[in-house]
Order: sequence, then structure tokens, then C-alpha cells
Amino acid sequence: MPDDIKKKIFYDYLEIEVIYNEIMTIINNEKEKDDYNIDGIVKILNYILLNKNLTNYFYDNDYDFQHAYNYHIIKNKKKFNLLSPEESFALHWTFWL
Repeated sequence: MPDDIKKKIFYDYLEIEVIYNEIMTIINNEKEKDDYNIDGIVKILNYILLNKNLTNYFYDNDYDFQHAYNYHIIKNKKKFNLLSPEESFALHWTFWL
């Protein structure tokens, strides 16, 4: 199979599950440790929000992401006023309040 077709398959189908599993592992580990690496989550969050397929997947499959997305993106509010919008979204998503 040509490389361009392999890349298309990866980016259209497999990448979504890889990113989803990666971020959920990070979030679950941080919840267990009670130690949040917001910078790491913000980087992945920015990548997710720039990719419509990823955003839709997370929105449809992760209630906490959906709730934070509606609050921060749709309603254009911040849950944590002293944080940047991205940090507020990340913390809201990972520590759903």
C-alpha cells in the first residue's frame, strides 16, 4: 500500500483513537496522583481543538470534554477566571466541576 494512503488512513481513522487513549491515560493518571500537569493537557487540547475530526470524536465520546467544550467554547465563559482560557478549559475537562 502506498505511503500516502497509509498516512490518510492513519490521520482519518487511527489517530483519533491514539490521541483519545493518550489523553485519557494522562488524565486518569493525574486524577489518581491528584497532580495535574495542565501544560501537557493544554498542548493536547489545542491539537484536538484545531482538528475538527478529533474535536467531534471527543465531543461525542467524552461527557466531561463535551461539558467543558459547551462552557468554554459555545458559551465563551471561563470556569477558572485566574487561568488562561486554555488552562481553564483543560482543568474544567480533567477535573469536571
